[in-house]
Amino acid sequence: MVETHKQQVLITDDILVDDYNSACFKSNSDTDANQLNGLGYKQEFKREVSLFAQVGLSFLTMAMLPGWFLGFNESMNAGGPMSLFWGYVPFPINGGVYSWCRFLSNNKWSPFVSQICGYMFLAGVISAVMATGDGVALAIIGIVNVSKGEGQEQFSSNGAIVGIYTLYTFITTAYCTLGIKYNEYLNRFLVIWTILGTLIICITLPVMSPSNPSPVWVFTEFNNQTGYSSSGIAFFLGILPAAVTMIGYENGAHISEGTKNAAITGPHGILISVASALVQGIILSCTTLFSIQNVQELQESSFPIGTLFIRSTNQSVTIFFLVILIVCLTGCSCSMLLSGAQMIFSMARDGLLPYHRYWYSLDEKHKVPLRALLLLSVICILAFLPSLASEVYLAIVLSTTVIFLNTSYCIPSICRLVWRRHDMPKGPFNLGRYSILIHMISIGWILFIDVIMCMPRTINPLSLYSMNWSCVMFGFVLLIGFILWFIGNNSTMINHNDADDNIDEKQ
Repeated sequence: MVETHKQQVLITDDILVDDYNSACFKSNSDTDANQLNGLGYKQEFKREVSLFAQVGLSFLTMAMLPGWFLGFNESMNAGGPMSLFWGYVPFPINGGVYSWCRFLSNNKWSPFVSQICGYMFLAGVISAVMATGDGVALAIIGIVNVSKGEGQEQFSSNGAIVGIYTLYTFITTAYCTLGIKYNEYLNRFLVIWTILGTLIICITLPVMSPSNPSPVWVFTEFNNQTGYSSSGIAFFLGILPAAVTMIGYENGAHISEGTKNAAITGPHGILISVASALVQGIILSCTTLFSIQNVQELQESSFPIGTLFIRSTNQSVTIFFLVILIVCLTGCSCSMLLSGAQMIFSMARDGLLPYHRYWYSLDEKHKVPLRALLLLSVICILAFLPSLASEVYLAIVLSTTVIFLNTSYCIPSICRLVWRRHDMPKGPFNLGRYSILIHMISIGWILFIDVIMCMPRTINPLSLYSMNWSCVMFGFVLLIGFILWFIGNNSTMINHNDADDNIDEKQ
């Protein structure tokens, strides 16, 4: 039983199924608020998010343009150009968020699987914010070093990176406090910026490059310096850029309660963003590979992105390219922070967080979960501080982002196959008879790629730095989830349709 302010409510399996069915089978004339009420929640956000904003949020969170460059250097040793290009071709699609676990499992298991899924997603958000913030800090330092010119002493400092990251996180958090509406304005600008930036980089790099590799090298050159005897393992280790940039597409689901015609707009937004990012990634990887001048120099560089740009273009163009990446990463950070705050708000609303009544709060003016946003921002800053003592810590951030987010996507699909295999109601948008097959393929691929992301990048030699600590981070987050579960004793979830446990916006 869950004790609310006025009464106790126990959600049964029948209530879960009936609520889900009532929400999915509403007629076209029913409002979004009524559909939300059918799922057990009251309308608390303004319905002001359009399809463009949905696409923009997911597209910018995937951060194809800057994300590809963040991971491409490691892939040169693990598979080489072949992995970098072909990694985008077979990458399957799957998605899901914590709240879906509630309706795809039964009363006994829904609180537990929802909470574990939520913590996995939040860990992925924190890792993603850390990765993007680190990328911005490195790009800013790269601009400083490029401005000095070649032959000058290069500036590098872990303290400077942490300082820039902290300031950057404060700035992006401050913008997110303005709410979804202002985030949509930023998304509109950044979608155009990203498209134009991709075109500029993809055209300028190969055109200005002193020389261009042959198509045979770009599409078939395989380079295995990982120490693994298996070429297959080396190839999959090399698809890190594809794995990093083909996540985050579900972020539109976290603003569904503020989306117009969410049952249709949400799924369409995810599909359009994935298709757009996939095309962008293939074009970007192809044109960039045709611009590489010296592979060994890139592998030995402390800032391979800057080295790639400066060798292919010149000083001024390199600085301009880095500014393009910084702006794109800013959009990604804002989207991830906003989505993470919405997740904390949702978990608190369902009573699955410690002190959930405090975190279940909306800013009255901008309708943004301000307390959740500030909490997430503080955690992101504190989680970054260990990088002052160890570079190994940041080396695993990209892999952990993929593992955490992919796992959070996988859990709802597993719930779908275990508890809702035969009685899954169909909404306005559905996968039809291919649903089960798609879920099975997606689960298999996600589990496989999670194992790959936990493997050391190289065993030649195997050292403290080359060892992949992602599995340790994964186990740590899972342990925290179990501990908080048993401490909180969250055996049921709040039914907001019946319980007067609603938010006090003036808190």
